[in-house]
Amino acid sequence: MTGWIKLHRQIMEHWIWEDSKRFKWWMEILLLTNHTDKKVFVGGKIQMIKRGSFHTSEVKLSERWNVSRNTVRKFLKLLQNDNMITTKKTGNGTTIEVHNYDVYQGNNEVKKHENEQQNKQETEHQHEHVRDNEQNTTKNVKKEKNYKNVKNEKKEKNHSAFEFFQNNGFGFITQYTAEDINYYLDSFENDSDEIVIAALKLAKDRNKVSWGYTKGILNTWLQTNLNSIDQVKFFELQLKEMRKNRNTSNQFQKKELTPEWLENRQYKKPNILKSNIIENDENFNKEVAAFKDKLNKKWD
Repeated sequence: MTGWIKLHRQIMEHWIWEDSKRFKWWMEILLLTNHTDKKVFVGGKIQMIKRGSFHTSEVKLSERWNVSRNTVRKFLKLLQNDNMITTKKTGNGTTIEVHNYDVYQGNNEVKKHENEQQNKQETEHQHEHVRDNEQNTTKNVKKEKNYKNVKNEKKEKNHSAFEFFQNNGFGFITQYTAEDINYYLDSFENDSDEIVIAALKLAKDRNKVSWGYTKGILNTWLQTNLNSIDQVKFFELQLKEMRKNRNTSNQFQKKELTPEWLENRQYKKPNILKSNIIENDENFNKEVAAFKDKLNKKWD
């Protein structure tokens, strides 16, 4: 896509100028908007998208900006509330109309776009100019924000589930994985980003750095109807306490006493029968001796 848009200095007084990330998203919306009427193929049909509009979807924008669909939805709602855009959802995506598009793309620019091959050098220069403006804007925002705003910006950045996934060894985010992550971000009513990050942290702490293991944790929380990060923390603390009590109980179980004869395999029972036989033999011999003595006396 070639061409350029124009910006007035008044943009520096707008609230979006103070947020470098959302200002970049707004610039991309302006650059994606059609500068002339354009036919597009949507849902098996050819549709005419008017000048000042373009057709996209929350999924495409979430992948483009590397954020969740919920974040995209909130940003578009913010622009609508400020009367900057109008969105029209269909079964095949969302059509976004930029209000006051002529402010950014006047009639003179339309003619230049029709002759873009002749003005290629000029348009490329303007692209560089826009990129320079974005870089300068980022620097100015950092200088103008106070410590609290900078801290909040860093905190918000660290709370991106997509960034945590990529920065902690879970691998490359494919389109399938991105849709998977967005599913869980949309499934939890509150604190969805923090909840997904909490599951990723648990998996990493248990040396199970895989998205499959993380999904198992998230599915357990969903099945338990946990709807906030506080509920998740309380649930995990309960599980930890239960495991601790179970281990303590096992350690203090009494050991069953084992009979001495079973412990000492060499132990032998006393031979009672043999001792009785020996004793009986001695008595018998005494009786025989007495009988012989009696006979001898009789014959004498």
